[in-house]
Amino acid sequence: FQPFELVQWALTMAAAYALAPLARQQAPVWGWWLQRLWALIPIGLLAAASGFALIFLRDFSPLALLVVWGL
Repeated sequence: FQPFELVQWALTMAAAYALAPLARQQAPVWGWWLQRLWALIPIGLLAAASGFALIFLRDFSPLALLVVWGL
């Protein structure tokens, strides 16, 4: 792995971990808005890292990661 790919993999896992309670529809401990905000943080970081890779590094592998993650 390249370091940047490892960061994207970690952000993907963090996003999946944050979205899991939303998929299970558990009752949130702190409220719905905070649970959704908690889920959006790793997704936003992943989008920023992927955008950086696309624009500055001309690396299109994040698109493959996002497609696999989206399935």
